[in-house]
Amino acid sequence: MHPRDLRSNIWRLLLSASDQEVREGMDFYPGAHGLCRMFAKIADKPVDSVAGIYAALSPMNGWETNVANTLDVLRYGDGAQVNTPKPNFSKALRILQGEPPSTVLRGRKVSAFYRGIANPDDHSPIAVDRHLICAALGTKLDKNQLSRAASDHTLYSAVEAAYHDLGKREGIGNRLASIAWFVQRRVESGQMAIPVPGSPVCCGRPMHHHGRERFRCSVCSKTRNIIPSLPSALPRVAVDADIRREIANLRVTIGKSGRPRVQLGVGHPFARKGGSQYLSRFVVMYTTGERLRKDEHVHHSDGIKPNCTRDNLEVWLSERHGRWHAERQLLYMLRDHAGRFIPSPVPPYSEQLDDVPF
Repeated sequence: MHPRDLRSNIWRLLLSASDQEVREGMDFYPGAHGLCRMFAKIADKPVDSVAGIYAALSPMNGWETNVANTLDVLRYGDGAQVNTPKPNFSKALRILQGEPPSTVLRGRKVSAFYRGIANPDDHSPIAVDRHLICAALGTKLDKNQLSRAASDHTLYSAVEAAYHDLGKREGIGNRLASIAWFVQRRVESGQMAIPVPGSPVCCGRPMHHHGRERFRCSVCSKTRNIIPSLPSALPRVAVDADIRREIANLRVTIGKSGRPRVQLGVGHPFARKGGSQYLSRFVVMYTTGERLRKDEHVHHSDGIKPNCTRDNLEVWLSERHGRWHAERQLLYMLRDHAGRFIPSPVPPYSEQLDDVPF
């Protein structure tokens, strides 16, 4: 499969991420590191060793049982009962006895998982497991297909590179793969995302969040785009006085995307092939007297598409404009108005020592 198709499948999945899944993905590696620090303090072991044991027991193991198995190995050593194959248990015991995890853990997935937990500030390790492979391929695989896909080094490298490229583009590194993991796990289990407050209602129940301004009905699968409400100071379409006089006798409509469109007529120098043009692009072309190129996009500074006043419009190249919207389409719920990440409300595991018996 072409790398572009892998990235497209991953991005299509990420656009359906709920707020909770995004937060869980962003907090996963710091949370796992905090958990290992807590276990290390209780068992009097180095944090790297505990992270290595946790990573060694992770193949073919769920999150809850992986944590329980790690705690059992620290408690009982070779007498512990684990839910992972015996070779992985042997590696965990070798690390418990003092061998460096970097020499014991050889698999690409497990090694990357260990490095991500041991050093959560390093955003480069991508631990590709069965969930992430299915997400990148855009299909659900059975056990035999998954086994063949995981053992295909070329495919593994391509999937790993796809997550790395998207994570680098979004500026969050391996956190993007973590978000995709939580979304894919929910998709494979057949669960729907929890409705967000204020969701529209369809078929007698709230529609589910399916992108920034898109909602989807779990019964009839219909989707609905919600156009952001405008401040009361703005009319339905806000333009400057001379533009308003120019389009006074022209038809102006607002589509599902919320972008106003003006019907200029076929043959107009600023019109598209069918005779229409987006109002924002028309305003820029009318003001400058020049037609915009295809790679020149018009950006709304306040994010309100019907506000097509000159002060609110900027001309950006398509690459910059697409990157700006892509970042905010996935992570807009994690940023404040200054563009900074909002810290997680979940307290660090190191503050919960008394909650875990040993």
